Amino acid sequence: MKMEDYTAKIVAYKRVSTSDQVESGASLEVQETKILEKASELKGELIEIYHDDGKSGTNMNRPGLNAMLARCSKGDIKYLITY
Repeated sequence: MKMEDYTAKIVAYKRVSTSDQVESGASLEVQETKILEKASELKGELIEIYHDDGKSGTNMNRPGLNAMLARCSKGDIKYLITY
């Protein structure tokens, strides 16, 4: 395969932990819109958007985060988008 034929694979992650984040314009829906815009700019294939609702960023035991990290460990993801 020639390099110009390669489509970069992308995964993304979104999370909110408080209602204040939602009210300040960082809802999961807003994050997803921004993620989709960035993936389009990168001209890659968005494989999946992982998410965690109501999980603190200080808590590393987040199912969505852990699933995304496991997916990235396959080694074929070029970009990881977060908001």
